[in-house]
Amino acid sequence: MQNMDFYSGRDARAMNNSMAIHDADNVARLDAMYRKEADRNKKRASRMMSLIIGLCIVSFTAGIAVGIKFAAGSQAQLIDDDTREAMSQIGSKVSNLIPHAEASVKGIAPKTVFPRSHYPYVIKLQKLYAHKESQEIARFLSQKGHTVILSQNAGKYKLYVGPYRVQNEAELALKRISEYDKAGWFDKLQVVKR
Repeated sequence: MQNMDFYSGRDARAMNNSMAIHDADNVARLDAMYRKEADRNKKRASRMMSLIIGLCIVSFTAGIAVGIKFAAGSQAQLIDDDTREAMSQIGSKVSNLIPHAEASVKGIAPKTVFPRSHYPYVIKLQKLYAHKESQEIARFLSQKGHTVILSQNAGKYKLYVGPYRVQNEAELALKRISEYDKAGWFDKLQVVKR
C-alpha cells in the first residue's frame, strides 16, 4: 500500500530501466495498457465536457426565460406571436419538402412535378438504349442543363428531354441538342406531345 500514488491510482515506484533488457514483452504490454488507459481518459474527459457544456446552455436558457418572466410580470410572453406562428409552421414546411416519402407511407399518389397539362411537350430520342448507354446519355444531357426522363420498356430504355410548356421552347432545345457533337446519339430527335 505504501507504494501506491493515491492521486493517480498507479504504482508510485519508478519502473526499472534494466527491465527492457530482461523482459521486452512485459514492456510492450505495459505500453499498450497505458495507451488504452490514456484513450479511455480522453473519452471520459470529452463526455464530461459535453455534459458540462450542455448543462451550461440549458441553465443559461432557463435563466434568461425565468429572468424575463420575473422582470416583465407573469402575463408577459416570452415569444412574440409571429415567432410562435413561424415555429409552429416548421413541421408542415419540412414535410412539404419531401412529398414522395410521405406519400408512399400514406398510400397517397405523390404530386407530379411537371403535370402534362402545364408541360405538354418533350423531345423524344428515337432509339432504345441499354442501361449503361442510357445512363451515359442522361448524365451528358444533365450536365448541359437539360432535364432528362428515362422510361424502361422490356429491359431497354427510352429517353425524353424536357418537358416544355410551349412547342417553340422544345424546338429551340431540340436545335441545341442536335448541335452536340456526340457519336450518333442525337441524330433522330423529335418533339412530341406527352
